Amino acid sequence: MVITYYWPPSGGPGVQRILKFCKYFPEFGWEPIVLTVKNGEYPNLDYSMEQEVADLNIRVIKTKTFELFNLYKLIVGKKSIPSFELNQPNKGFLSTISRWLRMNCFIPDARKGWIPYGVIAGRDLLTKENIKVIFSSGPPHSLHFIAKKLKEESKISWVADFRDPWTDLFYLEGYNRLKISKAKDVEKEMQILSGADLITTVSPSIYNLLMGKNLRNKVEIITNGYDEDDFLGVESKANTKNSLVISYVGSMAKSQIPESFFMAMCELKKKNIQVKIQFIGNVHPEAVSLIEKMKITNQINSIGYVPHNDAIKYMIASNYLLLVVPNTNNNRGIITGKVFEYLRSKTPIICIAPTDSDVAEIIHETHGGFIFNYDDSKGIVDLILNPKNIYSKNIYKYDRKDLTGQLCKLFSNLAN
Repeated sequence: MVITYYWPPSGGPGVQRILKFCKYFPEFGWEPIVLTVKNGEYPNLDYSMEQEVADLNIRVIKTKTFELFNLYKLIVGKKSIPSFELNQPNKGFLSTISRWLRMNCFIPDARKGWIPYGVIAGRDLLTKENIKVIFSSGPPHSLHFIAKKLKEESKISWVADFRDPWTDLFYLEGYNRLKISKAKDVEKEMQILSGADLITTVSPSIYNLLMGKNLRNKVEIITNGYDEDDFLGVESKANTKNSLVISYVGSMAKSQIPESFFMAMCELKKKNIQVKIQFIGNVHPEAVSLIEKMKITNQINSIGYVPHNDAIKYMIASNYLLLVVPNTNNNRGIITGKVFEYLRSKTPIICIAPTDSDVAEIIHETHGGFIFNYDDSKGIVDLILNPKNIYSKNIYKYDRKDLTGQLCKLFSNLAN
């Protein structure tokens, strides 16, 4: 049983991780049954992935949920919540009140309204199906309580997947949380960590964070990756006829605004170097303001969110791909899911990140691109003026099929 909130038509890297696991589970002798929500509150929609679910014939059970985010939308007067708003403090009285409620009242998160519905549906599956392992993937981490309850009632082995940290998540520093709220959140996190038979996570740094919570060697790393099938038939060379194309694929939060990169583009403009910058996804308004201030608007092509298969085409057709790790504390373990598809595209990566971060290590290991500190605009200028070839290697260890095989070995050990 796979318990996940984010599932097609939701878009984003969290969906990719779980969908690709479910795609390859049968090749290793495991048949997934997905438990998810009807009409979830998703920042991005990608209806093309619904067809992939249908083609794979994955069995999906969808339940009702009570969306506490509806209260947020009621307060701020919006029909939907842009993804960049969900992880950045915003000015304004109503936003301040709504975020205070979210951080101090909706613990562990605003998706907790799904728990009773998920438990009821999960119980039904346990009575009707031969479930061997329960696999819950967060965020939202509240869904782990569905798995916890089902494990307690059935004694079936449970694996809790942490795609992001919980109480150590980087953007929580930006909020004034009550001490009692923080303590309650830590308590809930420990209930999940101690109750699960195994914890999986996506990076060495998050692994170290979790191991520091006295988990006695029950944490394993299963990184994100790429699916080779997604690249079949879309191989192409970058367009170099007119100007250099640098693409940023995915949402850009406030902490990811690459000021040094924009400064580098200004410098290149002075040297009459033609660079076209493509944003494939949602961009924080402050990034747009900075672009206007630096007078490089005419170099920007803001395309917005596109289906996953189209995003891959943009990756392959670019000369460089821009990757920015959020500039916050506790950011060394952040490995955005797209980095592996960036690597598989074999398009050189311009990565702005701590040089000792997990993502920097991966890019060094695979020879996939170039790492720059947050203030190194000169280094970016030098790279564009004096381009260097890359010779990618070791990327195939991040194939989704192989990673699913590693996860299935863990399942088998628990089930036996």
